Amino acid sequence: MSDVRAGCLRLPSGKSARPIAPNSVLSAVLIFVFNEAGEPHVALIERSHRSPNNPGELAFPGGILHPRESALTAALRETEEEVGVKSSDIEVLASLDEIATPSGFLVRPYIGLVTGRPDFLIDPTEVERVVTVSLAELALPSVHRQLPFPGTGVLLNHFDVGELNAWGMTGDLLAQLLTIAADGRRGDDRVA
Repeated sequence: MSDVRAGCLRLPSGKSARPIAPNSVLSAVLIFVFNEAGEPHVALIERSHRSPNNPGELAFPGGILHPRESALTAALRETEEEVGVKSSDIEVLASLDEIATPSGFLVRPYIGLVTGRPDFLIDPTEVERVVTVSLAELALPSVHRQLPFPGTGVLLNHFDVGELNAWGMTGDLLAQLLTIAADGRRGDDRVA
Protein backbone atom coordinates (compact mmCIF):
# COMPACT_ATOMS: atom_id res chain seq x y z
CA MET A 1 0.00 0.00 0.00
CA SER A 2 2.89 2.35 0.69
CA ASP A 3 4.03 1.95 -2.94
CA VAL A 4 0.59 3.00 -4.19
CA ARG A 5 0.46 5.95 -1.77
CA ALA A 6 3.98 7.12 -2.66
CA GLY A 7 3.34 6.74 -6.39
CA CYS A 8 0.08 8.69 -6.22
CA LEU A 9 1.60 11.51 -4.18
CA ARG A 10 4.16 12.10 -6.94
CA LEU A 11 1.49 12.53 -9.62
CA PRO A 12 0.32 15.92 -10.88
CA SER A 13 -3.45 16.45 -11.09
CA GLY A 14 -5.14 14.67 -13.97
CA LYS A 15 -5.62 16.50 -17.27
CA SER A 16 -8.89 16.97 -19.12
CA ALA A 17 -9.55 15.12 -22.36
CA ARG A 18 -11.23 16.27 -25.55
CA PRO A 19 -14.42 14.31 -26.29
CA ILE A 20 -14.19 11.96 -29.25
CA ALA A 21 -17.95 11.49 -29.49
CA PRO A 22 -20.55 14.27 -29.77
CA ASN A 23 -22.51 15.05 -26.59
CA SER A 24 -20.15 13.06 -24.36
CA VAL A 25 -21.45 12.34 -20.86
CA LEU A 26 -19.34 13.28 -17.83
CA SER A 27 -18.67 10.41 -15.45
CA ALA A 28 -16.14 9.27 -12.85
CA VAL A 29 -14.75 6.03 -11.43
CA LEU A 30 -12.88 5.13 -8.27
CA ILE A 31 -9.96 2.73 -8.29
CA PHE A 32 -9.64 1.79 -4.66
CA VAL A 33 -6.84 -0.23 -3.19
CA PHE A 34 -7.06 -2.06 0.12
CA ASN A 35 -4.77 -4.26 2.17
CA GLU A 36 -5.56 -7.97 2.50
CA ALA A 37 -3.13 -10.51 3.97
CA GLY A 38 -0.37 -7.89 3.82
CA GLU A 39 -0.77 -7.30 0.07
CA PRO A 40 -2.40 -4.43 -1.84
CA HIS A 41 -5.56 -5.52 -3.65
CA VAL A 42 -7.93 -3.72 -6.00
CA ALA A 43 -11.69 -4.18 -6.21
CA LEU A 44 -13.52 -4.45 -9.52
CA ILE A 45 -17.20 -4.92 -10.17
CA GLU A 46 -18.72 -7.36 -12.58
CA ARG A 47 -21.54 -5.34 -14.09
CA SER A 48 -25.01 -6.76 -13.73
CA HIS A 49 -25.93 -9.10 -16.56
CA ARG A 50 -29.13 -7.03 -16.87
CA SER A 51 -27.21 -3.75 -17.30
CA PRO A 52 -27.87 -1.85 -20.54
CA ASN A 53 -24.20 -0.75 -20.60
CA ASN A 54 -21.54 -3.44 -20.97
CA PRO A 55 -23.39 -6.22 -19.12
CA GLY A 56 -21.14 -8.76 -17.36
CA GLU A 57 -17.96 -6.76 -17.97
CA LEU A 58 -15.40 -5.88 -15.31
CA ALA A 59 -15.25 -2.22 -14.34
CA PHE A 60 -14.49 0.09 -11.46
CA PRO A 61 -17.30 1.52 -9.34
CA GLY A 62 -18.50 4.77 -10.85
CA GLY A 63 -21.06 6.45 -13.02
CA ILE A 64 -22.53 9.60 -14.50
CA LEU A 65 -22.30 12.94 -12.70
CA HIS A 66 -25.53 14.41 -11.35
CA PRO A 67 -26.24 18.09 -12.15
CA ARG A 68 -23.82 20.42 -10.30
CA GLU A 69 -21.92 17.41 -8.88
CA SER A 70 -18.13 17.22 -9.01
CA ALA A 71 -16.42 14.21 -10.56
CA LEU A 72 -14.93 13.22 -7.19
CA THR A 73 -18.30 13.43 -5.45
CA ALA A 74 -19.82 11.26 -8.20
CA ALA A 75 -17.05 8.64 -7.92
CA LEU A 76 -17.47 8.43 -4.14
CA ARG A 77 -21.29 8.40 -4.32
CA GLU A 78 -21.34 5.67 -6.97
CA THR A 79 -18.83 3.58 -5.00
CA GLU A 80 -21.08 3.68 -1.95
CA GLU A 81 -24.20 2.97 -4.02
CA GLU A 82 -22.68 0.09 -6.00
CA VAL A 83 -20.47 -1.70 -3.45
CA GLY A 84 -21.33 -0.16 -0.06
CA VAL A 85 -17.95 1.44 0.68
CA LYS A 86 -18.54 4.77 2.43
CA SER A 87 -16.66 7.88 1.32
CA SER A 88 -15.52 8.41 4.92
CA ASP A 89 -13.60 5.10 4.64
CA ILE A 90 -11.73 6.18 1.49
CA GLU A 91 -8.56 8.29 1.39
CA VAL A 92 -8.53 9.79 -2.11
CA LEU A 93 -4.92 10.13 -3.25
CA ALA A 94 -4.96 11.21 -6.89
CA SER A 95 -6.96 11.98 -9.97
CA LEU A 96 -5.77 10.50 -13.24
CA ASP A 97 -6.10 11.95 -16.72
CA GLU A 98 -9.65 12.08 -18.00
CA ILE A 99 -10.46 9.40 -20.59
CA ALA A 100 -12.63 9.99 -23.65
CA THR A 101 -14.34 6.81 -24.80
CA PRO A 102 -15.67 6.04 -28.27
CA SER A 103 -19.02 5.19 -26.63
CA GLY A 104 -19.50 8.84 -25.61
CA PHE A 105 -18.23 9.17 -22.04
CA LEU A 106 -15.65 11.51 -20.53
CA VAL A 107 -14.42 9.60 -17.48
CA ARG A 108 -12.39 11.07 -14.61
CA PRO A 109 -10.63 8.26 -12.68
CA TYR A 110 -9.54 8.64 -9.05
CA ILE A 111 -7.30 6.44 -6.92
CA GLY A 112 -8.06 5.93 -3.25
CA LEU A 113 -7.01 3.75 -0.33
CA VAL A 114 -9.24 1.86 2.06
CA THR A 115 -7.83 0.47 5.29
CA GLY A 116 -8.40 -3.29 5.32
CA ARG A 117 -10.81 -5.32 3.22
CA PRO A 118 -14.18 -3.56 3.02
CA ASP A 119 -17.45 -5.29 3.86
CA PHE A 120 -18.97 -5.11 0.38
CA LEU A 121 -22.70 -4.56 0.06
CA ILE A 122 -23.58 -4.67 -3.63
CA ASP A 123 -26.52 -3.15 -5.43
CA PRO A 124 -27.75 -6.14 -7.49
CA THR A 125 -29.43 -3.88 -10.05
CA GLU A 126 -25.98 -2.57 -11.05
CA VAL A 127 -23.46 -5.13 -9.83
CA GLU A 128 -23.36 -8.90 -10.26
CA ARG A 129 -20.46 -9.28 -7.80
CA VAL A 130 -17.26 -7.70 -6.53
CA VAL A 131 -14.03 -9.27 -7.76
CA THR A 132 -10.83 -8.56 -5.85
CA VAL A 133 -7.30 -9.25 -7.03
CA SER A 134 -3.85 -8.45 -5.67
CA LEU A 135 -1.59 -6.05 -7.53
CA ALA A 136 1.10 -8.77 -7.45
CA GLU A 137 -1.20 -11.13 -9.37
CA LEU A 138 -2.11 -8.41 -11.88
CA ALA A 139 1.59 -7.87 -12.58
CA LEU A 140 2.18 -11.51 -13.59
CA PRO A 141 2.97 -11.97 -17.31
CA SER A 142 0.43 -14.82 -17.41
CA VAL A 143 -2.33 -12.39 -16.32
CA HIS A 144 -1.51 -9.21 -18.28
CA ARG A 145 -1.18 -9.00 -22.05
CA GLN A 146 -1.81 -6.49 -24.82
CA LEU A 147 -4.02 -7.41 -27.76
CA PRO A 148 -4.99 -5.37 -30.82
CA PHE A 149 -8.54 -4.05 -30.99
CA PRO A 150 -10.11 -5.67 -34.07
CA GLY A 151 -9.85 -3.57 -37.19
CA THR A 152 -7.75 -0.81 -35.62
CA GLY A 153 -4.42 -2.30 -34.59
CA VAL A 154 -4.63 -0.26 -31.36
CA LEU A 155 -3.23 -2.33 -28.49
CA LEU A 156 -5.50 -2.71 -25.47
CA ASN A 157 -4.44 -3.95 -22.05
CA HIS A 158 -6.13 -7.20 -21.01
CA PHE A 159 -6.00 -8.74 -17.53
CA ASP A 160 -7.31 -12.23 -16.78
CA VAL A 161 -9.04 -11.98 -13.41
CA GLY A 162 -10.30 -15.44 -12.56
CA GLU A 163 -12.57 -16.50 -15.41
CA LEU A 164 -13.19 -12.86 -16.41
CA ASN A 165 -11.21 -10.41 -18.52
CA ALA A 166 -10.65 -6.74 -17.72
CA TRP A 167 -9.94 -4.85 -20.92
CA GLY A 168 -10.53 -1.49 -22.62
CA MET A 169 -10.64 1.44 -20.22
CA THR A 170 -10.61 -0.87 -17.19
CA GLY A 171 -7.55 -2.71 -18.49
CA ASP A 172 -5.78 0.56 -19.24
CA LEU A 173 -6.53 1.88 -15.74
CA LEU A 174 -5.20 -1.34 -14.17
CA ALA A 175 -2.00 -0.95 -16.22
CA GLN A 176 -1.69 2.66 -15.03
CA LEU A 177 -2.22 1.59 -11.42
CA LEU A 178 0.59 -0.97 -11.70
CA THR A 179 2.89 1.65 -13.22
CA ILE A 180 2.03 4.16 -10.49
CA ALA A 181 2.65 1.59 -7.75
CA ALA A 182 5.97 0.62 -9.36
CA ASP A 183 7.46 4.02 -10.04
CA GLY A 184 5.01 6.85 -9.44
CA ARG A 185 4.28 7.78 -13.04
CA ARG A 186 1.32 7.38 -15.34
CA GLY A 187 1.30 4.91 -18.18
CA ASP A 188 0.63 6.09 -21.72
CA ASP A 189 -2.04 8.73 -22.28
CA ARG A 190 -3.77 6.83 -25.09
CA VAL A 191 -7.50 7.23 -25.60
CA ALA A 192 -9.41 4.15 -24.43
